[in-house]
Amino acid sequence: MIKKSEKLPLSLLYYFSLLILGIYVITLLSGGFIFVYKFIGIIFNIESINSFAQQTGIGGSSHPVWGIVTALLLYFLLIFQTIFVYFITKLLNKLRTNKTFIESNLKNIKWIMYSFGWIALLDGIGALLRNIVPYGFSALPDAGGLQIEIIAWFAFYVIYIVFKHGVQLQDDANRII
Repeated sequence: MIKKSEKLPLSLLYYFSLLILGIYVITLLSGGFIFVYKFIGIIFNIESINSFAQQTGIGGSSHPVWGIVTALLLYFLLIFQTIFVYFITKLLNKLRTNKTFIESNLKNIKWIMYSFGWIALLDGIGALLRNIVPYGFSALPDAGGLQIEIIAWFAFYVIYIVFKHGVQLQDDANRII
């Protein structure tokens, strides 16, 4: 049971995560528009779009394939970050309403763990590509935070295991009553 004094920080975190989720959704939609805009310019070789992309740095490299690869990688990274924030928001909403060890929270934590694993994997691929391919900009992440992401993923896994045992204990307690 969550005390009344603990509900305020959970509520603040919930509303803050809703704000972040809104920002991610807007960024995801506008990023999709930019990717489609750049892709149309490359496929149909429209000079005005390609010159705009070179002036603004969209695409990053003189070769258009690496621009598409970079945009796809960053877009998938943004998709998994949005999924991560969405399930964090769902989990915080359940926790602030005193629903702790229930099956839906276990599923939320599982989705948080999966999306964070994909974020770490895509971040590692981006860091590898950044070191292999000579980009003209630094849109891809470097490998500096990759070790911390792996440790954080293990922490999410431990939280998942704890919640899994908590759900089993809650089910056993409900059967006894």
